[in-house]
Amino acid sequence: MLHTLATQRFQNQALDQQRVFLYGPVCLSADWRGKGVLRQLFAAVKARTQQDFDVGALFVSEDNPHSLAAHVAGLGMTALTTFHCNNQSYQLVVFATRG
Repeated sequence: MLHTLATQRFQNQALDQQRVFLYGPVCLSADWRGKGVLRQLFAAVKARTQQDFDVGALFVSEDNPHSLAAHVAGLGMTALTTFHCNNQSYQLVVFATRG
């Protein structure tokens, strides 16, 4: 993931030129899904990190389309590219800590 991260751009700037932190993993039990918990957690993470970091980065297994949808469609994060590790495919997903 870190090698892939270093080769990508987000908001017209190379990621290796921005202050990036790794976000996650997040796991919610089925009883708590759809109740705004992830959105509240995401807002708290952004509020806590925006002074020290420009970008949050995470990886989501391509075997987990629900998580990818929750983060990209649900929270507005950006899926940048696919990378592979130990015969598994992942999406590199990023978000701005401000805005």
